[in-house]
Amino acid sequence: MKKKYIALNLLLSAVACLTPISIYYSTILGMPNIYEKTYYAALVDKLELLKNTKGKKLVLIGGSNVAFGFDGKTLKEEYFKDYEIVNFGLYAALGTKIMMDLAKPYLKDGDIALIAPEINEQSMSLYFSGTETWKAIETEKNIYWSIPTDNRETLRGSLLEFAREKKKYNEPIVPKDVYQRSSFNEFGDIKYGEELEGQWASKRDKNILALHYDPSMTVNYKISMDNDFANYLNDYYKDLRKIGCTVYYGFSPVNDLSITSTEPAFTSLYWDIRNKLNMNIIGSPEEYVLDSHYFYDSNFHLNDAGSIFRSLLFIEHYARDVKGEYLTLKEKYPDRPEYETINIDTSINSETADCFTYTLNGNYLEISGVAEKGRNLKTVILPAVANHSLVTGISKNAFSNSEIETLTIPATISYIKDGAFGDSLIEAIYMESSDPSSTNVSYDGSLVNGVKDDFAIYVPSDSFGDYSSNYYWGAYSQYLRRY
Repeated sequence: MKKKYIALNLLLSAVACLTPISIYYSTILGMPNIYEKTYYAALVDKLELLKNTKGKKLVLIGGSNVAFGFDGKTLKEEYFKDYEIVNFGLYAALGTKIMMDLAKPYLKDGDIALIAPEINEQSMSLYFSGTETWKAIETEKNIYWSIPTDNRETLRGSLLEFAREKKKYNEPIVPKDVYQRSSFNEFGDIKYGEELEGQWASKRDKNILALHYDPSMTVNYKISMDNDFANYLNDYYKDLRKIGCTVYYGFSPVNDLSITSTEPAFTSLYWDIRNKLNMNIIGSPEEYVLDSHYFYDSNFHLNDAGSIFRSLLFIEHYARDVKGEYLTLKEKYPDRPEYETINIDTSINSETADCFTYTLNGNYLEISGVAEKGRNLKTVILPAVANHSLVTGISKNAFSNSEIETLTIPATISYIKDGAFGDSLIEAIYMESSDPSSTNVSYDGSLVNGVKDDFAIYVPSDSFGDYSSNYYWGAYSQYLRRY
């Protein structure tokens, strides 16, 4: 491995000599590790788990819906007793392809692999993020050689951006929430909580979303699988079948409150995938639309009870669709956890409440525009309470008819929709919350659609690392600034 690491340095140095920015390339691999304790870095541990697991394996491959969505103990005890369970899911922003590619060399005769991307076009494509991958392999750069040559070029092209990201930090990032390297158990499943008086106290036992779903990333089944991705899956299946490994395609869980499409879209997507893939498909899209009580902090992330529910559901579907067996596990399904409650005094409206217009979203308000009173303001703090209701969200283009340049967002805003600051004069937003998980944004970078070129997101200085390494806010790290 040491020789490969030296060779990687030499290769990248050679590439660097051909560019005017060679100083960055020649020093980047020697820069101190910044991301070694973050969620990204868990990729290294998951790869080691996969490498070192002996015997027959059930390997679960995908994005965070897999990381948050299975309980290895349940899978092994209830059905896959002869298999070792490896949860090889992490982060959709890396792309489904890289997880498949990294897993492939360690899938052997007798193994089972399930590929279950999120229900969105990015995850069902050959999308690959070089910058996010560098963050994930920062502590084990030799993994570079395990990545196919077509993506290595993207990795080399991402080095400069990666270097710029690292230079923002004076010390390694130490996350405080679930999105950290240590939040995984022996199966590779998410396990988040702490020991209190000898008992495990989970911090992932309820749905913590204000509206019980995330309006910033709703789910529409009116999509199709990318043809190139389908061809890649078929080749993957063909190659592994030759060595005796069986590959299946499955579906991610989806929060029932988040769906914007109608029922026929489920059937259309299922047949689109089935007609394109040569491998067997386990389950169907509608069977993985689950009650919102089983979700945690997104429309794809399950809580503890949800991960057990989804694991039992998968067992039933595997037995039915692969073995022709009809199991009855309903009595083992966990009860729905109660929602986490929000206790905020709404008796007094915020000072700026009448500066905005609103739409009702469930029991709460969403800022939809700027009222006459607020249109000439340059700087404003968004209201937490208006019309004696909690204000929890921001709509797309909500500030397009105003002169607002600087905006402060209170911790009570639980979601910001894509393009919320588009077509406006806003140059800077200030996040009051020190916890990035308190405000949901999309992980694909679409929040900044239509913003000004000099747009910046200011976060509390002590929480800069938390925002930068957060599953969602990390997509906007180039816009983040301290205050």
